[in-house]
Amino acid sequence: MIRLLHISDIHLNTGFASKENVVREQLKEGLVKSFERAIEYTISEDLDGVILSGDFLDNDKMPFKLEQIILMLFEKLFHAKKYLFYTTGNHDPMNTAPFLKKFEEEPFFYYFDSDEPKHFQVEMSSGDILEIVGCGHKSKNEKRNLIKQFPRKNNDHLWLGVGHASVPSAFSVGAKEQYMATSLEDIEALKYDYFALGHIHIQQLLSERIAYSGNIQGLNYKEIGDKGGLLIELKKDYIEITPKTFNEVQWEAFDFELSEGIESLHDLETALLAFVSEEISDIDRSSNRLILRINLEGRTPLAHVLKESENLEYLSSLIKRKIGLLNVDIKLLSVSVIVDKQALLEEKTVLSEALSLASHLNENEPLLERLLELPIFDAKMTYREKCSEIQSILESAEDDLIDYFIRGKI
Repeated sequence: MIRLLHISDIHLNTGFASKENVVREQLKEGLVKSFERAIEYTISEDLDGVILSGDFLDNDKMPFKLEQIILMLFEKLFHAKKYLFYTTGNHDPMNTAPFLKKFEEEPFFYYFDSDEPKHFQVEMSSGDILEIVGCGHKSKNEKRNLIKQFPRKNNDHLWLGVGHASVPSAFSVGAKEQYMATSLEDIEALKYDYFALGHIHIQQLLSERIAYSGNIQGLNYKEIGDKGGLLIELKKDYIEITPKTFNEVQWEAFDFELSEGIESLHDLETALLAFVSEEISDIDRSSNRLILRINLEGRTPLAHVLKESENLEYLSSLIKRKIGLLNVDIKLLSVSVIVDKQALLEEKTVLSEALSLASHLNENEPLLERLLELPIFDAKMTYREKCSEIQSILESAEDDLIDYFIRGKI
């Protein structure tokens, strides 16, 4: 059996420039410690080695101290006779890390930094023969489907493919630029025993034998929850894939619904402390530090008070200190004032007229007919369904109108 740890997208020298200095340094330190955990796990569990499928580094600006740490960890891995199969990505293409030339003659280091696919045959300590095929990014803007050039499996050895590539069918948070875009069908056609992908930061299996490991520590609030890698155990006609956690710092984001009963900052402080404590109660904090965003939304008498940045900073600092978090960021989403809609309707204003039109749409047939002619409906929708859709849109628009006219929207 061959046992390998698949990790990717570490972005080890990320600067976190938008964060205050104390938080920035702890995030940078956390990336290094997360990678150290992965190396220590590989050695302590006596795995055969590590697959590193691109974007190990974020850019070519490498502090000397970090360079020395990387060299030390690589040497530790090789001294333990563990393989490292490293393919470059769009953030760390060819020539990004010239200091790695130190390992040009290292028999346990296989470095795929060229856009030309390379194929190696490696005899593992178990006696199994591993056929490994991979290619890297030669530049930061590789768009070609290089994986389509990989040879198909053609013997009974175990075959491993490695590439930093976009698979369009994979799940991603938000728009992710396509690099070395490859269809899942192209990868499946190779018939490899395992294909290790990098680029998308969400751990996921695309098939029984094709996976993104995700990154080993989140880089922002979009990358929440546990992060780590995948333990891959291979033998003929058998594969087992097990997620492993390595992140030193964990990002989390929660939505908090404001209510009329929260009438003061002290009330909000009490409610947020209880809310956050409950939300993070299942998170193992013995080895992870938490950085947290709280999204506030809803109508509240505190809407104008929460506009003041110093009030949000006070709440953030208090929650961070009392719960013991690395950082807390409170963000206002759809926060607006509480209003008496009936009272607004009874006034003689542009707003009351707009609200009246929305509330009595069914009584205004000419307006309803004009709205039904708008090109916003599915062709298969019935008249009743179209009317219901319009009503739903107008009900939502009422809140927007109120927020706009009374200038209470945050």
